[in-house]
Amino acid sequence: IAFGFRRLSIQDLSPLGHQPMVHPVTGDVLVFNGEIYNFRELREELIAEGSVFRGKSDTEVLLHGLARHGDGFVERLSGMFAFAFFERSTRRLLLVRDQLGIKPLCVASGEWGMAAASELKALVECGHVDTTPDPRAIAGLLAYGAVQEPFTVLKGASRFPAGCLQWVSFDAAGIPRQGEIKH
Repeated sequence: IAFGFRRLSIQDLSPLGHQPMVHPVTGDVLVFNGEIYNFRELREELIAEGSVFRGKSDTEVLLHGLARHGDGFVERLSGMFAFAFFERSTRRLLLVRDQLGIKPLCVASGEWGMAAASELKALVECGHVDTTPDPRAIAGLLAYGAVQEPFTVLKGASRFPAGCLQWVSFDAAGIPRQGEIKH
């Protein structure tokens, strides 16, 4: 598993807000696109529970909340977001997209494995995604002025559904096993 991130700094412009962000105790990893509007309140609650923060970013609050509470923490979030959270102890990856699907999350999978990114061009760069144009997506674009989800302009990629989460497990050889997408 590999993580990459190119940051548009909005909150906590210091290096303490850089991603991928690694939890200092658990080794869990987070890449996060978006903004958590209620992160200050969540941060105070997590501090009361014993979490120690180094910076002031909503990313760090999300990382600590997921490490402490698992995917149940997602229900507490107010904001626009898409993220991937790797739980090191269980070798599982959590993919999540906000309720309205404001932030994009594109996914692709095949015999080669799987990839997720906020932009199609990042998926194409992994070198395994079928870049053949998807006629269903093109038809939606022509009919409605936008590609209709879950399609993308590429046959080999789709949009992760809004308001959903999915755990992906990795076996000893690193082969991903995608769990059920939960609404």
